[in-house]
Amino acid sequence: MLFFYVSGQKGGAHNVRTAEDERELVARVLNKHPSFKYAKINADDQLYADLVEACGINTAELHESPSVLIIKGGVGVWVHGPQTINKIEEFSNDNEQKASRAH
Repeated sequence: MLFFYVSGQKGGAHNVRTAEDERELVARVLNKHPSFKYAKINADDQLYADLVEACGINTAELHESPSVLIIKGGVGVWVHGPQTINKIEEFSNDNEQKASRAH
């Protein structure tokens, strides 16, 4: 799971929302699914410019909400928008149910 974000002005509402989204992601998804791998990527950081470009990230959209790429078995799903964490939680729970039925 790759969590793409951009920095806002220090102390700005954007940074608060991004931090809240990350806290919710950890609490509602990552803590319940410890097998998930997670990386947080600042799309403004030039170290990740090639990755951001390869993924086709529109950094202007990241000022509204982080974008999260979930990859499993070489297949990826993008999640972005005000319901990002809800959608990821739903995807994660569905994925866990499918995995438990397969065993």
